[in-house]
Parts: sequence; C-alpha cells; structure tokens
Amino acid sequence: MTRPLLAAACAVGALTACLVGLTGAPCASDENCPRGQVCTPAKTCDWTPPSAVPGDPQAKSPDGGTPACRNGVDDDGDGRVDAADDGCASPDDLDERGSGACDDGLDNDGDGLTDFGAAGDPGCQSAADQSERGSVACDDGSDNDADGLSDYGAHGGGDPGCGGVLDSSERGAGPCDDGTDNDGDGSTDYVATGGGDPGCEGPGDGAETRAGLACDDGLDNDCDGRVDYRTSFGAGDPGCSNGSDSSERGMIACDDGQDDDADGKLDFLSPGACASPPPEVGDAQCSSPNDFSEHL
Repeated sequence: MTRPLLAAACAVGALTACLVGLTGAPCASDENCPRGQVCTPAKTCDWTPPSAVPGDPQAKSPDGGTPACRNGVDDDGDGRVDAADDGCASPDDLDERGSGACDDGLDNDGDGLTDFGAAGDPGCQSAADQSERGSVACDDGSDNDADGLSDYGAHGGGDPGCGGVLDSSERGAGPCDDGTDNDGDGSTDYVATGGGDPGCEGPGDGAETRAGLACDDGLDNDCDGRVDYRTSFGAGDPGCSNGSDSSERGMIACDDGQDDDADGKLDFLSPGACASPPPEVGDAQCSSPNDFSEHL
C-alpha cells in the first residue's frame, strides 16, 4: 500500500527516518508512519505505549498518543518528568503515578489535597513520601486537643477546631473547644476520655454548662443567690464541691435542705433569686448559705 505523506517526507530529506523507523516524520494518519508507529496529535510519527503487553511497540495508549512516561511532560505535577519520575517503571508506562501515598493520585488523609506537588498535599515533602500527614497540628494524624477528633477533614469528620490543613492548632472558637475555662469551674473544654468540663458533651457545644447538672447548669437551683461550682472562693454555690455535683445543697445548716430548727422554714433564701421559690425555703435566722445554724 502506498503511503503518500511518508513518501513526501522521504522526498524532502526524511528518508533515513522513514527507513529505519526514527520518530518525528510528518503524518496525517497512522498509515503515513513506519510500521509500529502511530500518528500523534502533533501530526508526527512516534512509538506508542502498550495497551496490554508491556514492551509491545505496536500497542497504543488509550488516547492514541505518546505514553506518559516518555512524553516530556510532568503529567502528575510532582516536578519530575518521564524516566526521572519514580512512578515510571518503564518508558511504556501510561501513568507517572506510583504506589506510595504521596504519588498515587489519592487523598489518603481526607484533607481534600492529593500527593506531592505545587498544589498538592502539604504533608508530602516529596513524591517518595509514604504518608500525606505532616507536622502541623491539623495535619499530623494526632488528636492534639484530646477531644476525640483529629486534623482537618475536607468532607467532615475532622476536628471542628481545624479550619484548614495548615492550621497550627486544633482549638476552635467555641466554648468547649477554645482552651479556656469559660464558666470558672476549673475545667476546660470537652475531653473525650474524661477530665474536661462536665458541661461539655462535645467540642461543638455552645456552652460549658449542661442542663441537668445542678452545679454546672448556670442556674441557681436552691434559690440562695449563688450559682454552680466556682474555683474562686465565695464566687459559686457553697453546696457545690465540683461541677459534677448533682445538687447545690451542702452540709451547712443554712444550705442543707433541712429544717434544722423545726420552724417550718429551711435554709437561706436570697430575695429575687428564684421566680417561684418553694414555700418552705427561707429561714429568717439564716443570713447567708454559709450560716452554721438556723437558730438565733
């Protein structure tokens, strides 16, 4: 079969290329190229990668072009081209991607970024890195603030204190994730293993107080004008020994919930402390919840 463009190429000085199979001859289709070569999108003849059998010079790449590992292009954006790219096992490889975490084309740590490259995952120092995790708090794979969650998650599930993969702290702006004792009870934030503020049920809670915890709910449950447990002396309810106490009642006569002098009234009542105080509360002999006796 006659190949007119190939013959024309020979006529203008490309005869050697035509006869020995060198690449680069001009073409309009595969028929214009030496055996085993194809006409590339650049309209020049070139060898093609294998589609099934490695090393087969007559096999074609999926798009009919030059294989990724010998096309002179940094296809995976890792700064290395063709044979210099660790992801290329041979010139016939169709993909410069490798098997390592920083060269496999996958977002292995769920931060929305992939592999090593100028716009890649900041946890990758090179394409040879075996982990996309970095050293920054929101990318190191560790739960740095002990809230049971770690790092930035592009699709949810990460630490709510991380606004991005480069955040240097997993602390957030919310009261149960900000590293601050917002209610003055000596405990801070949510801690997954316990030991944090008892009012926090998760790092996303909007307050360090919790309904149902008498000594950490922000309410004056015994109408004595004092609220919850506080570390500062005299600031909280004397009946609370810690924020987890289930009652603001204490052991002192004017705060124990008992009518110690049998006069039908019990404990100290702070005027206006409760909208509807129990009728039995308010012994006239108690001047504060710290009084030791309901007697004169």
